[in-house]
Amino acid sequence: MKNKIPKNNKINRISFYMAGLIFAWTLAIATSVYLNLEHDKQSFYAEMHTQAKTIHMMEMGFRNWVISHGGVYVPIDEKTPPSQYLKNVPGRDISTESGKQLTLLNSSYVMRQVNELMDQNSEQLRGHITSLNPINPTNKADSWEITALQAFEDGKQEVTGIEEKADGTRYYRFMQPMLVETSCLKCHAHQGYQVGDIRGGISVSIPVDDLLTIENAKIKTLLIGHGGIWLLGIAGIFFGGRRQLQTLISVKKSEAEVRLLTDSIAHAIYGQNLKGQCTFANAACVSLLGYEHESELLGQDMHALIHYRRPDGSPYPESECPTHRSVQEGKAFHIDEEVLWRKDGTSFPAAYWSYPIKHDSKTIGAVTTFMDITEQKHTHEELRQSQKLLDTIVEYIPAMLFLKDAKDLRFERFNQAGEKLLGYSQEQLIGKNDFDFFSKEQAEFFTQKDRSVIDGHKVLEIPEEPIATVDGQQKWLHTLKVGLYDEQNNPTHLLGISMDITERKLAEQQLSQSQQDLAEAQRMAHIGSWNLDLISNKLSWSNEIYRIFEMEPNQFGGSYEAFLDAIHPEDRERVEEAFANALIDHQPYQIEHRLLMADGRIKYILERVEIKCDASGKPFYSSGTTQDITDLKLAEIRLEHANRALQALSTVNRELVHVTEEEALLQAICLAIVKQRGYRMAWVGYAQYDRGKSIRKMASAGDQDGILDNIRPSWSEDKNGEGPSGQAVRSGKTQIVNDIAQETRYPSWKAELIQNGCNSSVALPLNINQQVFGILHVYAEEVNAFTQDEVNLLEEMADDLAFGVKTLRVRSERDKAMEQNAQHFKQMHDSLVGTVDAIARAVEARDPYTAGHQRRVASLSCAIAKRMGLDDDQIEGIHMGATIHDIGKIQVPAELLVKPTKLTAIEYMMIQNHAQVGYDILKDIHFPWPVAAIAYQHHERIDGSGYPQGLKGDEICLEARIVAVADVVEAMASHRPYKTALGIEVALDEIKQNRGSLYATDAVDACLKVFSEDGFEFEVD
Repeated sequence: MKNKIPKNNKINRISFYMAGLIFAWTLAIATSVYLNLEHDKQSFYAEMHTQAKTIHMMEMGFRNWVISHGGVYVPIDEKTPPSQYLKNVPGRDISTESGKQLTLLNSSYVMRQVNELMDQNSEQLRGHITSLNPINPTNKADSWEITALQAFEDGKQEVTGIEEKADGTRYYRFMQPMLVETSCLKCHAHQGYQVGDIRGGISVSIPVDDLLTIENAKIKTLLIGHGGIWLLGIAGIFFGGRRQLQTLISVKKSEAEVRLLTDSIAHAIYGQNLKGQCTFANAACVSLLGYEHESELLGQDMHALIHYRRPDGSPYPESECPTHRSVQEGKAFHIDEEVLWRKDGTSFPAAYWSYPIKHDSKTIGAVTTFMDITEQKHTHEELRQSQKLLDTIVEYIPAMLFLKDAKDLRFERFNQAGEKLLGYSQEQLIGKNDFDFFSKEQAEFFTQKDRSVIDGHKVLEIPEEPIATVDGQQKWLHTLKVGLYDEQNNPTHLLGISMDITERKLAEQQLSQSQQDLAEAQRMAHIGSWNLDLISNKLSWSNEIYRIFEMEPNQFGGSYEAFLDAIHPEDRERVEEAFANALIDHQPYQIEHRLLMADGRIKYILERVEIKCDASGKPFYSSGTTQDITDLKLAEIRLEHANRALQALSTVNRELVHVTEEEALLQAICLAIVKQRGYRMAWVGYAQYDRGKSIRKMASAGDQDGILDNIRPSWSEDKNGEGPSGQAVRSGKTQIVNDIAQETRYPSWKAELIQNGCNSSVALPLNINQQVFGILHVYAEEVNAFTQDEVNLLEEMADDLAFGVKTLRVRSERDKAMEQNAQHFKQMHDSLVGTVDAIARAVEARDPYTAGHQRRVASLSCAIAKRMGLDDDQIEGIHMGATIHDIGKIQVPAELLVKPTKLTAIEYMMIQNHAQVGYDILKDIHFPWPVAAIAYQHHERIDGSGYPQGLKGDEICLEARIVAVADVVEAMASHRPYKTALGIEVALDEIKQNRGSLYATDAVDACLKVFSEDGFEFEVD
């Protein structure tokens, strides 16, 4: 081109070069704009692609984790119901030990729920699992996904692009195919899936409207900036010299190229000279370090500016800085993580590379490239936390979880629940197999099951299996085992989860035992239970009811009607009516009815019934118990009959007490038997010793038709005496006729008896001194009315009646004898009282100073006893005992009794001995009261400080406790040779102060009231 420009045409040459420079400058700016725009575009798409692919990898990683574990179990709720598409999967639904319901989620179910949760909680991200032929309509593909899925079938491995939705929102979309793996066949084998098939994919949608707006703003800024630079360049060309213009264009072009190169790189870059000073920095470096312009960095010591402290805040020597050493040593350095510091004093983790710049084998500087690894560390931390969470779940899951290698079946992992369950630590378990811990038989059992799981590529559930713990206990486990395989479908591990069901097993055993015990209890109590479904009319019985009804289960129709068929025909209507009423009023009831057995026997049954209703009040269920009360009922009947006879006997005995005349007694007895005790007729006859040996009727009741007035019973040995009355007189034995109509030996008047309602009878002989003098004949309306127990009581009644007759005949003689005895007793009593009084006076006669002491003590003692509410007989006994309580003083020398000075210890002991002497005198006299005990104990004290025995509290008889109080009061209030009278107030104060300690509380309280309220005073001799 130089040849085409005239050398002498300076202006043209300058213009040519100017135009060329302008064109080159314009081209450079345009190129820079293009490269920056292209770089931004690629960076934008690379960033979107990286984000989308990262999210997709996380979702696929989560999906593969779920697949590798055969799905996950979660609680069933409204948002997570059991999947109808997994209904063919065994063990889809399980229950925990606490009864919580869990359902199996496969990877597709999990991913769909996760993506739905993302949709609900975020407007910035969308995820969707889909296929061309989705099983679940929720997973239907949109138009963009359909195109991508079709591309996958043509072999494409990835589809991306920006799609604008109908509402104008733009998304960056990313999708990769999803292949069928071996683990997927657990849930989808029945749907025709095969390993390696493309069964859809997971699409990721990231909204980009905001990012595109920012990108457009950057483009606008870029264009404005480059336009300004272009205008400045043009101005420099025109206003500078040709040389200056060429130099400027050359420099600007060089800088633009370097800037274009460095600014197009996403990593931060800066250069430094041998002094470590910054020579250039790209835009990423300036921005990342928090500066606004490169000029703030140029010439600065980069180590001192951005690398002066370590992460812990300690100084970072320049000599140790790798970027500085690159300059000094001429070596390249790479650091995975260190801390760099921004302008504002904050720091960030960075990875950097430092390379020396050499010229002619000499280092003239260095270039350092670094990047912010905050997000990378965050991602690594999230992965670490995720792994930690997984480890935590494994360790703290309440079920025993273990992992064995597929080759030797040795434990590689064991969680805490397993340690707690078996009692072995993880250190003891890891690397060992079942033969190291369990018996040979049990270890072989476990090994066989493990091999069948691994070889069969199936999940094995063992509902119950016993296992021995380290301490020898036996526990029961519910175990699930599944094999794990690599990409070539070779087994790598066996995963097992075992839940401790020992408590449930024991509960089941206890329940079974309880059911057996209940059945046995029902059998022993003859009580069965039943349930009736009112909707289906299905009736179920317990075994005991079958025994009660005496039928086999296959003979029973299992309905309410079948039950009615077994009831006595006469009771069915009543039973049905009771049940119908219960269905109306919903109230429980009980009813007695009979069963008519095949052999004609009658059984008595007690039914208790309850009705259950739904929320609307409609009966839907009935339950109850059936009890065989035959023995009880028969016993009641026997008891009723016996009670009838017993009451008759009781009435007879009452009449015997009140009636004073023989004929009145006989009539009263007959009336009581008939009118009050339920018998139809009764009469008493006396055997006559006339020619015909007749039986004369003495009294009767219940003879409404006057039958007895027209008959002539006899006890002769001919035909006239064949009836039960005659046989009873002759044999002296009770005659029972269970059915008068069937009795051939009955007298001719049996027809009249039957017409009068007498269908059975018993004739009971009456005898005195083994001699029969008459009969008591009793009739009943029912046939077989008289049980043996009843007859026994009637015989007793007849004996009592005979005794009553005998008693009345001798009563006058007995009354006379009793009157004579009473008179004799009174004479003896008066004589005893006189004797005791004489003894008392004889004792007092030896001591003139204590004359009347015993009588006054007796008088006060009786007043106290009366105040305490004792009966007259006790009071009389106290009077007797108190009157002679000092009888033992007879043996004490008279001079001691009247000695006016203080007694010596021996003399006092002789005085004290009077209690023992009194007891010895009286103990062999048979008083009807404890007279001897009163004399013996009247000086005993409640706290045991008395004499002669040192008795305490209730060991002292009541009478002696009363006499003791009266004795103290009288002694202190009266004059003695050795002291003057202290007066009644001092005496009462003494017993009041020592109430409960020396003297009985109740006796003291009564004594105080005797003086304060009753006005008691001692008699004056």
